[in-house]
Amino acid sequence: MAEVGEASGRRTRLIERASDIQEEWLAGVKTVGVTASASAPEALVQEVVGTLREVYGAADVEEFDTVSEDMEFPLPSELLQTA
Repeated sequence: MAEVGEASGRRTRLIERASDIQEEWLAGVKTVGVTASASAPEALVQEVVGTLREVYGAADVEEFDTVSEDMEFPLPSELLQTA
């Protein structure tokens, strides 16, 4: 996802946790987009959003889904056998 942002000419940062955010990245910035892969725990996404609100003063936060996913994956047969 970071490569897509960079390729489109956007300032892009790949972070693992909210503590990775550097204040100088936000100097003069009016809008921040946060996106996460399916493997990112929701708690980490909320940590980043919470830090942007509490530490950096983000006033308006809008959440939206760009893709609705309804795919389910079955347990591997090895796990089914042990259940």
